Amino acid sequence: MNFTSADFLNSIPWHITALIAIGVASFFAIGCFLLFRKLINPNVLRKNQEIASYALNTIALLYCVIVGFVVIRVQERNSTVRDHTVKEANLLLNLYYASCDVFSHEISCRIREEIRLYATDVINREWPKMANCEDLTMEYPKSVHNLWATYDKINPQGRGQAARYSESLSRLNDLSRARFGRLSNVDRSEGAFMWTVLIYGGILVVISSYLFVSTSVLEHMLHLFFISSFIVLVLLLIYSLDTPFAGPTAISPKPFEHVLELIDEKHRCSHP
Repeated sequence: MNFTSADFLNSIPWHITALIAIGVASFFAIGCFLLFRKLINPNVLRKNQEIASYALNTIALLYCVIVGFVVIRVQERNSTVRDHTVKEANLLLNLYYASCDVFSHEISCRIREEIRLYATDVINREWPKMANCEDLTMEYPKSVHNLWATYDKINPQGRGQAARYSESLSRLNDLSRARFGRLSNVDRSEGAFMWTVLIYGGILVVISSYLFVSTSVLEHMLHLFFISSFIVLVLLLIYSLDTPFAGPTAISPKPFEHVLELIDEKHRCSHP
């Protein structure tokens, strides 16, 4: 079994991951600063404070713009995936209720059972794979095949049943599109180039602050700790939003769990 970086990060609690990342980043930021101070005379830096200020302001501004753009982009994609997930669960529930008392008892029971298996498969099989960023768009699971096959076997009788059957097929098509929308965003990350820009920009912001000479080295070290820790937290936030089914902001299978709860409640009411 392949063990990816996503598997590793998901195996560690996120508050522990954040503390480790902050500790490592702060250690290198402060360590490099102390080494820089030994190699460069502070008197030389004092003569170029205006240039250093201009450089830091420019780099920090550009970095803020890029980070803001990326956060908005990944947040919008994350929201889109949530919408697809909720829509898919709602359509599944609509198909369940639409099958009741419309088709024959045998067909209705088969549809409802396939819908239950569909929701169960999404929760128990697909969700763990999506958390590991596995691409499932090319899969055609048995639960989806059986649901379509059940509707293909229906021969509607009368106008009323034909209308409900046509409506159910339309919802089934919408269900397939919502499912594809959920699965197609599992491994759509910002890409290596964008992450290179984000990490490199964060390093430049930290290094640019080395050019300033403060009256207290301890105060400068504390300043570096705040900058580096905040940049790390922002990058972790972007990573979490960029992987919609993993991390502290992960989308949960709760809509499908709710579908199963309503199905069980309906079953209990029908079979007291």
